Order: sequence, then structure tokens, then C-alpha cells
Amino acid sequence: MEVYIFAPYHGAKALGIGRRMYFSSAHSIFMGQKLLQRMLGHDCLYAAVPGVEVEFFLSKYTREPQPLVMSEEDIDALEVGEEGKFASAMLRAISMLSEEDFVVGACLSPLKLASMLSTLKGEAKLRLAERLLPFCSEWIKRQFEEGADMVILFDESNEEDRTPKSIERVEKLAWKDVCYAGGRIAEIAELIEKAGFSAAIVSSKESILEVRKRCSLTLLGNISAERMKNWNEEKAEEEAKRCVEEGLTAGNFVFSPDGEVPYHTGFATLRAAVRAAREAEERLNKD
Repeated sequence: MEVYIFAPYHGAKALGIGRRMYFSSAHSIFMGQKLLQRMLGHDCLYAAVPGVEVEFFLSKYTREPQPLVMSEEDIDALEVGEEGKFASAMLRAISMLSEEDFVVGACLSPLKLASMLSTLKGEAKLRLAERLLPFCSEWIKRQFEEGADMVILFDESNEEDRTPKSIERVEKLAWKDVCYAGGRIAEIAELIEKAGFSAAIVSSKESILEVRKRCSLTLLGNISAERMKNWNEEKAEEEAKRCVEEGLTAGNFVFSPDGEVPYHTGFATLRAAVRAAREAEERLNKD
């Protein structure tokens, strides 16, 4: 069983530097993720810079807060700007880390990005997502070209927005080694697999076994990334053991949080989760 930890901020914490300095330097991302892996003992290097996709659009317009798209007319006028220092650092870090171990990148889905750039709803929001699709496709492609082994596509978790129609719209992003993440997925697991994704992250709010009944995807999860920041070591161990027991029963499983780990999650909590997951696997394999 592989153990993945998606902790974009903890490399900076491990190095003792600010997040902005960390994410603007490929060398810092490289050193931070390598140090974090030694500290925790997990099996991947997570090179993502949260929200970096928005930088491409802000660089073309303004550094003022979003939204950038307020009306239907703004959709057609939206243009991608220059590749900024954070995007450049992320791509370079992926290239450097690819020489070391299994590297995971990330991309916001067109629908998720549309939520960050606009106040639009309904069909207008879907049209904006369609406009953003080529950009997201290129960003995923760039990460694979630099050596990423897997890219997580973070989709809109709002179930009112994430409809079968919206899943169909991301089929063009369902390349080999792209992992789908979008909140609860049990009801759409078959659609995710049909679209062509090879893996999906299971939410902590649902059962891995229930999702397994609906698909043959590689399943990642499903300890809560968001709630981990409030856990002590004992709680982290308890949740990790539960997750591994269910995941190994389901099969074709990777232990991981169900999203990116928040900045304020303690190192001791992460270490406890990884250690407990390894121990649970060892115990179950002996039984």
C-alpha cells in the first residue's frame, strides 16, 4: 500500500521560511518536499502551489481581488496572461523532484477555477468553465512534460454545480494518471471512470467500500484533510487505522488525506497518521 500526503505548506514550515518565499523558489519546494518526506515517511513528493492557476489571469489584468468575470461579456474577453514566478517555480520543482521519487502535481478544474474567477451561476458559469478548459488542459500537460507522475484535478465540490453535465465537460482532462478529486464521489463514480480517469480521491464523508461497489478506479483517501488540523496523535492514529482497514478490504487503494492538508496541521499529527497506516497494513497482512 502506498501512502501519499498532499501537504503543500508543510515544506515551507519544515524549512522555517514564509509561504510566499517558498512557493516562488523551485529550490525551496524541492528541499521542502524532500525534507518533509524524510520527516513523515510517505511515498510521494507533492509539488503543487495552491491557486497558482489564478496567477495566469491576474498577471494579465490586475493584482486586485477577484472576481475578474462579472458578466457574460467578460467571458469572451478573458485572456491568459504571462507565466508568473509561482507557476515557473512549480514546474521547475516538478522537474527536479522527478529525479527523486513519485511526484504529484495539481490543477483546478475549469469549474473550480470558474468559481474563483467569477460570480456567475448556472449556464453562464458552465460557459466560463468551457472557456477555461483549454487552459487547464495545457497546465496539466506542462506538469506531465516536466516529469509529474500523477496530477490531481480538484473539481468543484458543490454538488449543485457538479452535475453529470459538468463531469462530461472534463472528459478532455481525463488523461492517464490524472486523479479526480471533488468531494463526495459515490453518486458519480461510474461517470468519473467512464470519462477516463484512472484514480479518484474518496471523501472522508463517505465509505470507500460504497465507492468501490460503483467503480474499479484506484481509490485514494479518505482521512479528512480539513479536520486533521484539530486532531491529536491518538485521533490521527484512530482515523488512519479505520481508513486502511476499509481501503485494503476494497482493494486497489492508496492511503491519503481527502485533499490538501491545511497549514496549521501539526507535524506530529501527520507522522502519527502515516505511522498508524503502515502498522495497520502490516497487521492486516499478517491476519
